[in-house]
Amino acid sequence: MDNFLDFLNERFGLADLVEEGIKFESEDGKLYLLYNGQMIPVHLSEEDDVFLTVNNKLKKDKTAIYNGYFSSEKNRLMEFKVLKLKSAKHRDSPFITKHKYALNGDGFKIEISKMSVEMVISFFNSQEYVGYVKNRIIQRVERYLERVKDYESRGKKTTYITALNFSDLFIKRLPTAKVFTEDKWPNLTKQLEINLRNLEKAFYILENNEEDCFNYYLKSWDFSNPVRFLKDEDIEISFKIPSVSYDEILLKFYKNAMVAETVNHSFLSFYHVLEYYFLKCTEKNLHQQLKFFIDDPKFNSQQNNLEQLISTIKRYNYENDENKMLLCVLHEYIQPEALLNYVHSLDIRRGEGVDIFGENIDKKGLDENNVIDIIGRTIKAIRNGIVHSSDKYNRAERFIPFSESETTVKKYLPVVKFIAEKIIATTSH
Repeated sequence: MDNFLDFLNERFGLADLVEEGIKFESEDGKLYLLYNGQMIPVHLSEEDDVFLTVNNKLKKDKTAIYNGYFSSEKNRLMEFKVLKLKSAKHRDSPFITKHKYALNGDGFKIEISKMSVEMVISFFNSQEYVGYVKNRIIQRVERYLERVKDYESRGKKTTYITALNFSDLFIKRLPTAKVFTEDKWPNLTKQLEINLRNLEKAFYILENNEEDCFNYYLKSWDFSNPVRFLKDEDIEISFKIPSVSYDEILLKFYKNAMVAETVNHSFLSFYHVLEYYFLKCTEKNLHQQLKFFIDDPKFNSQQNNLEQLISTIKRYNYENDENKMLLCVLHEYIQPEALLNYVHSLDIRRGEGVDIFGENIDKKGLDENNVIDIIGRTIKAIRNGIVHSSDKYNRAERFIPFSESETTVKKYLPVVKFIAEKIIATTSH
């Protein structure tokens, strides 16, 4: 009992918490929390010894720190807060998960599960814990005292009122992402950068496999809102993280698409992945064509050569033609055979043969020679229909959210998602 008392009073006696007026005492072998002259029983269990054990272990680990995340260079571990942005569609509840994720990379592994006791204790000893005391522990203590007063006024026994468990003094069951590395750290700042980059890749792998969507954050927890607790994890889902670097901006667009609540917002965010390479792709094509002339030893400043050069610039300058820019990206990054096989798997075998929000799509059978052009025109027409609500294009049909016009968007949403994934993969290095 003395070990528990020393442990708690040492923390609550520090300057950042002493003004809250909480102390701990023991009486007849039982632990009590003292608050405003009242004694609130704190129930101990055999499992609570782990808090003392881990606290002693962390005192010996001089590299263990908490700075919005838990870090132990000695154990080559960083643990981060994560927020579940959206649950996988096959989950029973958006707030509860029984799944623990394990993702293995080259020289590192990542586990997403309930918070470790090491991070619990590090958080307990941090300045951030003050907010937990004010908005969780004190509120719970005050509710307990109100119930005691109410029971006593009605002559009811107060022994049936649940007070506090020792574990209630700690934040414990929030989800976190743990990054374990094999190699020695270059330094804390550089390792943090590396780990966060790998964590983004891990999140993308989960999203790509239709699992939960997560995001990490380094800010303090907001204890003004209710905590969503996790049930015990009894299933581990494992993935391999490719040894490549993805463009982090593309991953953010992709994540935004995955967590979007409407099909039109999701479609636009996937489309942003394609749009991101519009200028890069068209400029690359223009540069290649200019090099064809300029690198030719016979090229000179004669009028005929200059006219050909100007003609080339005009022909390949797509800056004011987004349709050509889109097709440039598709031809650059997408294999026609792969796209054709995928749209066939969705039972899309020909062009729509109708106006899609003002754009007439030919009703041609799709093959490797035309699939990129027809699919490109189709998704561009859908994008325009979502973005523009006016009748500027004199279209007979407009896109209207939450109406039958969403049917077309839903039909081609998997297609633009497939293209976005291929671009993310193709542009990795």
